[in-house]
Amino acid sequence: MQRLLDNLRTIPGVTGACIHHSANGVRFNNLPEQFKPQQLNEIGGQLIKICSAGRLSFPDLGEFVIAYAEALLLCHPLSAHDCLIVVCEPTINLSLLTLSLNLALADLPPDALTTSSPAAITPPSAMPTAPVENLRESGPLAKPLQGMASQLAKILGPMAFIVFDEAVAAWQVSQTPTPAGLSKLLDTLCREIGDAEKAKQYRELVRKHLGPASG
Repeated sequence: MQRLLDNLRTIPGVTGACIHHSANGVRFNNLPEQFKPQQLNEIGGQLIKICSAGRLSFPDLGEFVIAYAEALLLCHPLSAHDCLIVVCEPTINLSLLTLSLNLALADLPPDALTTSSPAAITPPSAMPTAPVENLRESGPLAKPLQGMASQLAKILGPMAFIVFDEAVAAWQVSQTPTPAGLSKLLDTLCREIGDAEKAKQYRELVRKHLGPASG
């Protein structure tokens, strides 16, 4: 996988690239030193959330580009948890980049993402909690969390996924996640909605979906 990043960097206009895992942070990286580990982990986490939020409305969403005045960020999901981020100059030939990227990805071995890398960056030590995705996918909290997320999407639209994951991450830090603690998570989400009427509507939607215990 590191070789893929190094090959991408030879394309005119590519500054460098990294692969970010939703739970483990940046695992492969060849970006210049001014891209600090903490910044890369924060950017990667936000891009994965944007991708997940976009798929609420567009299930077939693939790679996307975010344009800044001084750079372009190309985000290409590799799996449910891994995302390739390529930093480019604004004038880059995106058609050439995406063609080269797709050809390179097609030649990767099946275990490319599971191979360790000496260039991996250790994620921040202040995040010892389980990934939000794990809580939503299995265990006693999976069903209620999925329900709360889906109901929040009715209130906030595609951005609901980002708001929801950030609220769950903060909830995990403040207490051990349990079904009994979902009421505190609900309170946090209602505050994040920032509109009293919409927050009231969300409480009602959650209560109808999950039952009285959620209120």
